[in-house]
Amino acid sequence: MLADSASPGTITVDVNDVVAPGLTSVAVYSPEETRSFMRATAVLDELGLTIVDARIVPLAKSSLDTYCVLESDGTAISERRRLDEIRFRLLKALTTGSEQGLKVTRRAPRQVRMFSTPVQIAVSQDGANARTVVELVAGDRPGLLFQIAKIFDQEHVALQNAKIMTIGERAEDVFFVANAARQPLDAASSERLGNALREGLADPRS
Repeated sequence: MLADSASPGTITVDVNDVVAPGLTSVAVYSPEETRSFMRATAVLDELGLTIVDARIVPLAKSSLDTYCVLESDGTAISERRRLDEIRFRLLKALTTGSEQGLKVTRRAPRQVRMFSTPVQIAVSQDGANARTVVELVAGDRPGLLFQIAKIFDQEHVALQNAKIMTIGERAEDVFFVANAARQPLDAASSERLGNALREGLADPRS
């Protein structure tokens, strides 16, 4: 397993197209201070890839994140050059000390821009697992997960896991989060996070 061969402080990226039929698996092991979810989603989105599933596993002072991706048109990634490009770009983003270059400039396809899905946010508590659950529905568009990651970072929220699902132009995602002490968010923090997501992800056309 990727984490077994990596030592604390190491950044490792593995891109594999044989884990599941038709899907490419991107595994990222890195220290928690690299903010790997924010950096990885920016790179994958800017490369024109669709993230169809994500699994975030927090470890001791590190994180093992796995993304299943496709090309933006839904086709599988088959060329070795493309797989190498993904790995190179991710390593570059994860090892640089600056976040200024993190951005998604890719525009949404015209057919997606024709639709407008109102942003819906529901924040609840999962006390049994000591975490807060954020359920999100929004119009899918380039940079959506990157925007969400930036808001989590601004609100000092630690991502523990994520379930990503896109149906046509509609994104239906679930995030499991906690505070810096790995405890569920309190009422004030939950409300602040919900408001930040609604404002930050609002369609500018609405």
